[in-house]
Amino acid sequence: MANIKSLQIIEANVGDHLTAIVNFQIAMADETENLKLDPLTVKKGVTAVFDDPHRGKYYVCVETFSHQCSVKVVASMLTIPEWSDWRNATCIWIHSVYVVPEYRRQRIFAMMYDHLKEKVISNSEYFALRLYVDKRNVGAQNVYQRLGMNNHHYLLYEWIKV
Repeated sequence: MANIKSLQIIEANVGDHLTAIVNFQIAMADETENLKLDPLTVKKGVTAVFDDPHRGKYYVCVETFSHQCSVKVVASMLTIPEWSDWRNATCIWIHSVYVVPEYRRQRIFAMMYDHLKEKVISNSEYFALRLYVDKRNVGAQNVYQRLGMNNHHYLLYEWIKV
């Protein structure tokens, strides 16, 4: 189990975190949808976010090992801004959350969520956090509800080009 004091949420950067984030996205697609992603395509997609901050930001949770002077990326999350003309402010959408299996059930997503929530609370440019979840992923839904999120207002409809 990780020592919470050794965990930190930081904004990701391409030099230190690209490989971990790409690997996390590939693992998540495999775990959640049994989908095998092309690593080169995923790398290009993740890099595109780093290249254009208007597309979003990645955050990572890192564990620091002081005795080894090393850092391990144990989770990542993509945030995407959505402008609301109704609110004259930005909603932050949470996407692509991944926590390394041996670090799950240690409140790491809760730490990442709290980090973002504090950004929304302290900055008038933001008004909400939102995410979507696969309706079959009851475990994640329970986590989101425990954090105070709800699904009272919207249903998600989509069309995906095949």
